Amino acid sequence: MNPVRTMVARCVLAAIVAALALCPGRHVARAQTPPAGYEHFTSGVSVWVDGGSVVVQTTAIPDHKSPYFLISSPLYEAYNGTNPNFQLNPNRIVTQTIEFRLPAQPQVAAAHAVTPLGPIGVAINGVPLFNQYAGPNQPLTNEINSFDQYDGHPQQTGVYHYHVEPLALTVRNGRDSLIGFLLDGFPVYGPVENGVAVTNADLDQYHGHVHATPEYPGGIYHYHFTAEAPYIAGTGFYGTAGSVGYALSASPTPAATATSTAAAPPVGGIAEAPNVERARSQQPELGSSGRRAASIAGVAGVLAVAAGAVTMRRGRQRP
Repeated sequence: MNPVRTMVARCVLAAIVAALALCPGRHVARAQTPPAGYEHFTSGVSVWVDGGSVVVQTTAIPDHKSPYFLISSPLYEAYNGTNPNFQLNPNRIVTQTIEFRLPAQPQVAAAHAVTPLGPIGVAINGVPLFNQYAGPNQPLTNEINSFDQYDGHPQQTGVYHYHVEPLALTVRNGRDSLIGFLLDGFPVYGPVENGVAVTNADLDQYHGHVHATPEYPGGIYHYHFTAEAPYIAGTGFYGTAGSVGYALSASPTPAATATSTAAAPPVGGIAEAPNVERARSQQPELGSSGRRAASIAGVAGVLAVAAGAVTMRRGRQRP
């Protein structure tokens, strides 16, 4: 290609990019960092901030072995726990598509909603947390005998979950460690605090209390697993619950532009969604006429440089 034409084409392209950068709604957004505690999610889980929500996407596949995997799976492990009454239920673990949206800044609810059957939260390894019931107002008395050696099991559609202390996490990270979050965005800890076992008497009717924790040194309301029912949540959520769905939002990109939804990196871990409003607020305010004038001026300036370059090129080519 003619060198002069190549130079002009590059300059025109630069002018267009400069003009678009000045147009409203086209600013490159800055990412938000997920709140404290979410850094503990394992690499198989995707986490990012979308507006006022923390999005957690998971396949619900545990990061430990279980007799509920198919025998042909490398994650299969025959039951080797301590319950002499263990009975394998007929369900098997199936890969899921679950998206939790939790309040990024959890607040106490004006009216405390009852926890539903199904997922009421998510552990840091992506496994859903269920409440204290096997069915509508049915205690876990018999269902406990189907919990594997890590105290989880799958339900009818193959969703592996925990109702009680997840031993795989507390053995690995400590019984006082952060276990996950309920749908209201408040954290869930293990059954030990400050070296002492937590009992129901230490907790309120929602199965939590306010104290400083390693992740929240200023103090925060948090739930605890306990050895007795209700195990994880009491009469309802302490805060206003977010949502759980079974379809994933669009994927995030490392350099996302004006979009409010981000997605998981290929391997998982912490991903950050763009904060569109913050990016816009950090741009200088211009009226519509000002933006138009700035765009025109930017294009005119770059084209003038291109014209000068062409003239110089032609001058050099003369004998």
